[in-house]
Amino acid sequence: MAPPGRPALIPSGLPPEQQAAVLLLLYPREGQLHFVLTRRAAGLSHHGGQIALPGGRFEARDGSLARTALREGEEELGADLSAAELLGALSPLYVPSSRFVVHPFVASLHAAPTFAPPANEVTAICHVPLGALLEPTARTHVRRWLEHEDSWVEVPAWRFDTWEVWGATAMLLSEFAALLEETCKIETR
Repeated sequence: MAPPGRPALIPSGLPPEQQAAVLLLLYPREGQLHFVLTRRAAGLSHHGGQIALPGGRFEARDGSLARTALREGEEELGADLSAAELLGALSPLYVPSSRFVVHPFVASLHAAPTFAPPANEVTAICHVPLGALLEPTARTHVRRWLEHEDSWVEVPAWRFDTWEVWGATAMLLSEFAALLEETCKIETR
């Protein structure tokens, strides 16, 4: 789900301050697994107003990128994630517009957390049923203005109700959806 013309390779030698981590958090809700997306506050310096997985910049005190994902998840969701079980990592992804390498991690909780996101970072959250990633109609395209390219482009996207997810988050969700699809094929054999 990469937009046209997007570089495929991660530049070498990026410093630690250009490393970030995001969290794909799975939890039960209404009898099925869900994951959470956030609408980033419009005033944020990077990706303001966009739909994203919770996450942020690596800090040395984190000790690892997995811990960064969990810390940022707690901060942006306003939720206690101390019981979260880390399930694994997805492929790192370079984001040209912010010049960050984003490291995605998947974690799960046995019970739905209470979300109380800080308004200065997150203006809304969306609970997405995990099965929505397997719905072909959820994959679409949207027209977006890309400042770093100074043009409008048609980009691949996911649509969950009224939420349109494109860019890096769409690419990360696409990889996770491919893993889910492969798992479903193996389990039905």
